[in-house]
Amino acid sequence: MHSAILTFVTQLAIGLGLFILGLFTMRRGLSIITSNQTKKIIASLVKTPARGLLTGIGATLITQSSAAVTILSMGLVATDALKFTDTIGIILGTNIGSTFTAGLLRLNLERYCPFIVGVGAMA
Repeated sequence: MHSAILTFVTQLAIGLGLFILGLFTMRRGLSIITSNQTKKIIASLVKTPARGLLTGIGATLITQSSAAVTILSMGLVATDALKFTDTIGIILGTNIGSTFTAGLLRLNLERYCPFIVGVGAMA
């Protein structure tokens, strides 16, 4: 019993440490690659709360991961490429986007498959 608790605590500490190390590494990488032009594009995407919401929905639909979009937006806040208040719309949008993703899985898209494949082949 005692060794199971010790194993759990050790694994939890290692996992948390790796997560924090990953956040610092992402922040450093984002600060290196974020230019003034990128900051302007991001600012235009989240100019209003509604646009931030739509940006969050779109990013979640593209990446299929609301957690990744949320963590990326927090990384952009840490590099001063995005204001914290702008991330509220993005985070709300990621929640809506993940709901859309679940809704798409629920639809029966078999009759549209040939059309979707044809559009994909042309692209």
